[in-house]
Amino acid sequence: GWNEAALDEAHRSVDLMPADASLRRSLGDCLRNEGDPSSIDHYTEAVRLDPKDAANHVGLGDALWNAGKIPDAEKAYLAAASADPKSSLPHRKIARLSAVRERFKQSVEAMKKARELLTDDGGADYLDDYGAMLLAGEMALSDVLNRMQATRLKFTSGGVSREDAFKEVAIQKRRAQDQSDFFSDLPSPPGLAAVQALFAQSAGLAVQSGESALGYLETQSAAADTESALLRTEAAKLLSEARAKLKSLTLRRS
Repeated sequence: GWNEAALDEAHRSVDLMPADASLRRSLGDCLRNEGDPSSIDHYTEAVRLDPKDAANHVGLGDALWNAGKIPDAEKAYLAAASADPKSSLPHRKIARLSAVRERFKQSVEAMKKARELLTDDGGADYLDDYGAMLLAGEMALSDVLNRMQATRLKFTSGGVSREDAFKEVAIQKRRAQDQSDFFSDLPSPPGLAAVQALFAQSAGLAVQSGESALGYLETQSAAADTESALLRTEAAKLLSEARAKLKSLTLRRS
């Protein structure tokens, strides 16, 4: 395939000029596309040869992220931002990584900085990263709803104590609140504010469901239990609708 031919060419080029940072990075790109973790070594060498080139740090960050070395990936993206303070890309990478880690405040701040630095030709890339961040938040919120439901079932079947169920629901409610703030504060591209609002509404319902679930655990009120279940169901429906609309809008723009 084309990448195999590019990989062969990249190897030959590095053999001829091993001290060329851009060639090292190109070899790293080809290896990363093949899922080869040795790409990390070549990006690391590219950074050593030319630490002022932000692209070398970004490539290293991407390879480290692929390898599951998340804290090291973040360090590489931060180094990229320092190497090129005018580039939007490192901040978008930090924003995406932070969203996946559920560090939502950091994610929003990084995306705001990325938007400030965005150039006229960077709109498509910003949209891709924005969509990925919404989906990261969607996955986290879906997990919250599933955990709330599972905790309720365990409690009613005697599989978990009331105290432990209360602690778990309180944790999930806090997560839902963080996600609600994330969906509300994330700077949206033109035309996507409405779909982002759907994600925020879903998270808000999850928060309310958590509050009702805590009330049920405290009082054993059937009404509170029913309300929590209804809110949870409505949150899941809105989340599904938001995901479908996001997919439709991004496909239309691609």
